[in-house]
Amino acid sequence: MKESIMGGQNNMEKIIKNNFFLIVIVAIGAVLRLYQLSVIPPHPSLDEATIGYNAYSILRTGADEYGYKFPVLLRAYDDWRPALYTYFVIPFVKAFDLNVLSVRLPSALLSIATIVSVFVFSKIIFRKFEYKLFGLNLSPSLFITILFAISPWDVYISRLGHEANAFFSFLIFAITFFFLFLNLKKYKWLAASTIFFALSFTAYQNGKIVVPIIVITLIFLFAKDLLQKRNYLILNLVLGILMVAPVLIASLGPNALVRFQATNLFSDTAALEAKSAQNSIIDREKHNYIGLLFDNRRLIYPKLFLTSYSSHFSLFWLATNGGDEQFKIPGLGLIYLYELPLILLGLVFFLRSERIEKKTKIFLLIWLFSSVLPAAITNGYPHAMRAFQLQPVFVLLSGFGLFSFIFLFKGKQTRNLLSLVAFIILAASGVMLFRQYFFVFPINTAHQFQYGIRDALSFVSVNEKNYNKIYVDNKKNLFESYMFYLFFTKYDPSEYQKEGGTVSGGFDREHIIGKYRFVALVKHDLTDSLVVSNPNDISGGTRLKTIYLPTNKDALWITKK
Repeated sequence: MKESIMGGQNNMEKIIKNNFFLIVIVAIGAVLRLYQLSVIPPHPSLDEATIGYNAYSILRTGADEYGYKFPVLLRAYDDWRPALYTYFVIPFVKAFDLNVLSVRLPSALLSIATIVSVFVFSKIIFRKFEYKLFGLNLSPSLFITILFAISPWDVYISRLGHEANAFFSFLIFAITFFFLFLNLKKYKWLAASTIFFALSFTAYQNGKIVVPIIVITLIFLFAKDLLQKRNYLILNLVLGILMVAPVLIASLGPNALVRFQATNLFSDTAALEAKSAQNSIIDREKHNYIGLLFDNRRLIYPKLFLTSYSSHFSLFWLATNGGDEQFKIPGLGLIYLYELPLILLGLVFFLRSERIEKKTKIFLLIWLFSSVLPAAITNGYPHAMRAFQLQPVFVLLSGFGLFSFIFLFKGKQTRNLLSLVAFIILAASGVMLFRQYFFVFPINTAHQFQYGIRDALSFVSVNEKNYNKIYVDNKKNLFESYMFYLFFTKYDPSEYQKEGGTVSGGFDREHIIGKYRFVALVKHDLTDSLVVSNPNDISGGTRLKTIYLPTNKDALWITKK
């Protein structure tokens, strides 16, 4: 393997600014993230409708749906989520009006920029690796960046208008700028890193766990570099603290902890405690002292955490799709199946290589194992979105593993042939991803996106003048349907707030907006009204329209009672 030590400011800036392959890869990544963005996913999610309408409301009135002025946290469904991404959406709503594209476009653009960031970061940490392919100088960063650009995990989440992708992108930017600072010794990169670490911390709940761990790790590992100019370090620390303080203070309030109390891993362990007690009785009767040790009720929480934590490293979960799994493209896992051996190979070579600094190895390992913590302490594991920050580590290792595998073989021709085969496989993966996402995904997974509400509300709006009351269910596919009504009708936020706005985000809360009643249908007399319901949830009346899923199954019913 040819070694090239590319130190110095001029070489690094040349790498960043001049790279034909990067332009091609970014173009491919942009197509996968922007093509048909307004219609695929096939329907806005509840989170997207919430972010979009609240951005619209803040733009028009300076307040969210509850009437809170310029909130740091969105109350939303009483989960008090970070509002940062909502503010990023506001300029797009201003430019393109309130629609799905305005909510999704910031996320997709951030993801495209992240492709560049991954390229730069991988160039830095693998700067001592280079080889010639058909007369061109290439490095592991090429494979890494391609794998990131065509990652099923990243493509899926980047096309959702959700704060998770903003957190993710800001985190990658921050890490990249920090390593630029280490290599170029310019403090402007440290300031940029501080800003993006702060933005990442404030963008999504995961940031409150992951960002402090990564920042503390970097400070500990690279204290010598940081302390060369202590004044700059102090200024950056003050800057970071000032940026995160409002969100940190708001997040420590009792209301802001409601979401975690409902979703934390240990919120409901009664069944496990009962089973542990029963097993302990059996163990005593059988004199099974080993079983008695492991069935001890004090081990319930550690065992539950380890089960949740380890589930995110399940090879089956990562590389396959068992069927209707959330955040997965039909026929694909979160990573490609061939990446599994490459990740293991890349990890071995990464740890053994003397060309990679020991501090970098420690940092990447801490990043790898801390990334799962936000997902491991919440229920619904394994969870692809909550563990999203794990994805770039896998890409770095699999790309380096592929590079290292090629150089296990001797001879220029053999290496050229293997490189060509690798590019063919990567190209085929990109084509398969395009097919599965743009042609199969919108049909097979439409039911995951509360599909049909837009069409149902459109039909109702044409006929609403004939009815005094319109009932819309508030469960299953119509869950929190009031928000979709506000979003699709672009309901005037100032009028909505004058009418009282949203009173509560509780899941059982009923919402009345004009003649529309978003309620649990079973609790109301539906006589002489127009009703939007889930299939088979009401009987009698005259069905006026059936909204179908792309699979031709019933999605929603519209009935005259």
